[in-house]
Amino acid sequence: MLPFRLVTRTSTTRLLALSLLAAPLLSGCIGGTIRQLRADKEMLAARVMQVSQDLGASQESAIREKQRADAAEAALQSAVKERDAIAARVTELESRRSAAELALQSSSDSQAREVVRRIDEALNNEKTQRLEAERLKDRVGSLEMTISQLQNDNADLEAKLSAATSRTEGDTALLAELRDAIEKQSAEITRLSTERQELTAKVDGLTGEANLATQRASTTEEKVTILEKSVADLTKERDQLKADLAAQQTLLATAEKRVAEASAKVVAVPSTDALRDKLTKALRIWVTAGHVRIIAADGDVRIVMLSDQLFKSASTQLSDEGLKTLGVVAEAMKGESYKTLVVEGHTDNVPVRNMPYPDNWELASARANEVLRWLAGRPEFDAAKLSSMSYSFQRPIEDNKTTEGRRANRRVEIRIGL
Repeated sequence: MLPFRLVTRTSTTRLLALSLLAAPLLSGCIGGTIRQLRADKEMLAARVMQVSQDLGASQESAIREKQRADAAEAALQSAVKERDAIAARVTELESRRSAAELALQSSSDSQAREVVRRIDEALNNEKTQRLEAERLKDRVGSLEMTISQLQNDNADLEAKLSAATSRTEGDTALLAELRDAIEKQSAEITRLSTERQELTAKVDGLTGEANLATQRASTTEEKVTILEKSVADLTKERDQLKADLAAQQTLLATAEKRVAEASAKVVAVPSTDALRDKLTKALRIWVTAGHVRIIAADGDVRIVMLSDQLFKSASTQLSDEGLKTLGVVAEAMKGESYKTLVVEGHTDNVPVRNMPYPDNWELASARANEVLRWLAGRPEFDAAKLSSMSYSFQRPIEDNKTTEGRRANRRVEIRIGL
């Protein structure tokens, strides 16, 4: 266990560390408040600008409507003056008509007719002017309605302008309040920043003291830590070695099992030389006499037997000597492993005469099949691995021009494939 003083210093270090962590958090909170106030300020400034633009647009619209109302008022006054002038002219014409009628009564006919014509013309002009006066009255009425509508619109615009002005004054007051709040927040931020600097200075001082205390206690703690780490590493290494040993033992057991299984499956591959020597020893009498040859080549063992040794003269029937020879071959092959056994029939090039076979192909095939049937009837041979072939005189081993050569070419070969 560590001394009590060391534990106390460690606790002090942790408190100092917590103080260091708290300072950035406080700074982050203050910064967030400042950013929020700035955002509110920008939003209010945008709102005041929008209200000012709306107010300007309303004022311009009111001015345009006022100008339209003034123009309509001037037109109305002009129409009223024109109406009054027409009415005075009508009155004057009526007076002149009355005077003309009186004059007509006292003047001659011609003069009277001229006066009447002039009066009628004046009356026609008067009717035209009256129609024009009626049209002007209608226009005046229309202008009065337009002026009334414009006056109503102007009143609405003035009301909207007043409301917008009120809202602008309210927003201006709110903006002033917010500015005051921002200034107060700025003062508070300044105070908190100063306080944070003071706390940071204190924390730095305490951190220095904690570092000194940590350095004093580091030697013992490092030794304990190193020893604990060494024990943990050794324990881990021991467990790993145990696990590796168990895995290796498992792998070894599996490998041994596989080797045993493979060994059980392994079948000894027969040697061509060994089989050749065995057959040569068993057939030594016929080998010495030159009737049989044993040849080992290319993974095969061939037993070459003369047809004169195996068959009766001019026949495909096995002779007693041939049966004896094949019996020795069967005994020698007892217990031997092989893949295939092919019986091949060969002849010389002399055409067949006085035999029930049309040519040397049939003769060679018949003799090969005769040997094959005899071998298939013996328990030493697996009939499924036996087959026969006829080569006629196509594969001679000696020259067919001599009697000894032709005798050597008339043969049966047993080819044993290992």
